[in-house]
Amino acid sequence: MWVKEYEADARRGSGKSNVQVSTVPAPGLSAKLLPSLLEDLCFLTVLDVGAFMPAKVEIPEIVSMQDPQVDEKARQAEEILVAPRKALAALQQEKQRLFDAVRDGVTDREALQEWSRQEEQAQLALVQAQEESAQLKAWVHEHDLLGAYLGVVKSLADRAQKGNPAARMAQGTIPRWFAVLPCEKPYELWQTKRSIWGMPRKNNTCSKRPN
Repeated sequence: MWVKEYEADARRGSGKSNVQVSTVPAPGLSAKLLPSLLEDLCFLTVLDVGAFMPAKVEIPEIVSMQDPQVDEKARQAEEILVAPRKALAALQQEKQRLFDAVRDGVTDREALQEWSRQEEQAQLALVQAQEESAQLKAWVHEHDLLGAYLGVVKSLADRAQKGNPAARMAQGTIPRWFAVLPCEKPYELWQTKRSIWGMPRKNNTCSKRPN
């Protein structure tokens, strides 16, 4: 426990002061209990504990990087553009036929106005489909583990073929780390350019693993 003394101001005329003692319980264990506890303590080493434990068995479980949900989202991002593009292409093909019909007097100009209205609606539908497709592709880019892995491998291979020594060395490490080691920050591969005297001049990022 903690003991604190507080001295008050001197009383007027007497020159005396009051001293107050405050006792506060402190956390922890009293030293008086140690002799009693030492009689019942038993110290064991790691080898003593492990002698009676079963042998460690590691069972690896293979988890594929290819996610069916990612593949489905990628397919939807492409399919959502098919119908609007076909509709707009059909209107573009019909355009010349309408112009020829109006020129020959077979069709009046109201048909061209109707065609313009349909083309505007088709272009608006295509823009909306492109926005939805972009959102799906952004989601795929964030969740596509296999695509990110293949991108890292291809980037390192391309730089290694161009004579980059840092990329050549990283080909045997970063792809393996990417597959088995989770990390908070992405792996980065840097190359330091040096002067003819060996002094560092500039650092360039050769490769960066996606988050």
